[in-house]
Amino acid sequence: MPDVAVIPQDPNVALEEFKSVVAERRFVMTSYMQAIAFYIALVGFVGGQYFAVRTKPEHLFLLAFMLVVNTLAWLGARKFRALADHAIDREAALARDLRVQPPYPLVWGYLYALAMGALIELGVLAELIRQLR
Repeated sequence: MPDVAVIPQDPNVALEEFKSVVAERRFVMTSYMQAIAFYIALVGFVGGQYFAVRTKPEHLFLLAFMLVVNTLAWLGARKFRALADHAIDREAALARDLRVQPPYPLVWGYLYALAMGALIELGVLAELIRQLR
C-alpha cells in the first residue's frame, strides 16, 4: 500500500490535493452505487427470463450466466473497495494535517452489497442443484 502519510508542506497544495481526493472518493462511491444498481437490474432481468423460458438447457444457461455475473460482481466489488480505501486513507491523512473532519469509512455499503450478492448466489446454486436432479 502506498504511503498515505506524505503530506505536502504547502497548505495550499495540501488543500487542493484534499479537494481532489474528495472528488476521487465521491466518483468511486458513485460508480460503485451505479454498478450495484446495474447488478440489481441485470439480476431482475435474468430472473424474469428464467421464469419465462421452458427448456432445461435454457434454464441451465441462465444459471451458469448468473454464476459468472456473480463472480465478476464480487471481483468488481473488491476492486471498488480497494479504490475507496485508498482514497479514504489519503483523505483522512490530509484531513488530520489540515485539521478538518476526517471522512467516514462507509463500509456498510460494501458489506450489504456483498451480502446481497451472496444471497443471490445461494439462490442460483440451489436452483442449479434442483435443475440438475
